[in-house]
Amino acid sequence: MTKKYIILLLIVIFGVAADLVTKQLAIDHLASPYWDHTFVRTVPAEADGKTLEAWAAEEFGVTATDEDAPTFYMNTFALGDGTREPQRLNSGTELKAGERLQFRYREIEVVPGFWRHIYVRNHGAAWGMFSKHSEAFRIPFFITVSIVAMGFVMSIFRKLREDQYLLIVTLSFIVAGAIGNFVDRMRFGYVVDFIDWYVAWGGRDRHWPTFNIADVWISCGVTLMIIQSLFVKDLIPEGATAAEPAKDTNKSEPASGEREG
Repeated sequence: MTKKYIILLLIVIFGVAADLVTKQLAIDHLASPYWDHTFVRTVPAEADGKTLEAWAAEEFGVTATDEDAPTFYMNTFALGDGTREPQRLNSGTELKAGERLQFRYREIEVVPGFWRHIYVRNHGAAWGMFSKHSEAFRIPFFITVSIVAMGFVMSIFRKLREDQYLLIVTLSFIVAGAIGNFVDRMRFGYVVDFIDWYVAWGGRDRHWPTFNIADVWISCGVTLMIIQSLFVKDLIPEGATAAEPAKDTNKSEPASGEREG
């Protein structure tokens, strides 16, 4: 196995392992059996006067003995009339007909006001593109696109010289990211995202599309490729190869008819 394939193998093994492990941690610690995304529900007339615990058992199948129940109650908020901040409820809160309740993700604040971890199922591509299409279209489409893309990248990789380290690392990152998300689509039919970056601006939080470690590898690869194309010149003279280094033009050649002793 040549040096460039050893670099590819090491980066892909590490990259895919890091991606899948962190996704599994997100599933274990952030996912909920009751909801995937924030949503709002209006309390119906028949639930007037019931506790959150009683209504949640009827509406979502959440029972007080469920391991996930405390998290569910903790992430339920009353929105009120919009003139005050949402109020966190508890299991014993009595509900009012017509009241708007917001059910939130589990979340872990990493950097308050900028970075948190949540659980999101991305059924589409980047920024959720094609997520509205049916599974019968989406799953075969994305699997096919992933295979074609990885095949194209590997066809370029095969042509690289052993000394083109930056491009070798660049394409290895892209392959690692593509494989990580490909495994998700094969297992679940969607990609697990969990990194949420946002800033408060204009009176509300502005979020970058949620992403994962595989997306980080792909972004690093694309960034390195841009750097390569803009700033890094090929230092190997044209016509030379890694196996056949360029001749030293400063070294004098024997004159015609002379023999080396």
